[in-house]
Amino acid sequence: MSHSNAGVGAVDVLDDDLELLKLEELAKLWKVSKRTIEVLIASGELPSRKIGWNRRVARRDALAYMQRGDVAS
Repeated sequence: MSHSNAGVGAVDVLDDDLELLKLEELAKLWKVSKRTIEVLIASGELPSRKIGWNRRVARRDALAYMQRGDVAS
């Protein structure tokens, strides 16, 4: 198990399979606001994990959401 604290742009990795994105990073990738990501999480449409005070979205969950056709990126 590893965890990166390399600063801005750092990606959290809890295990070899689970890459976690910050909400800001995902918003930038999808070209939407951070608030849009927060709404998707609050509605249960996009799974997330709470790490300390912060929320993270697993890259695989973000990709699955995109594959359902819900994001135009």
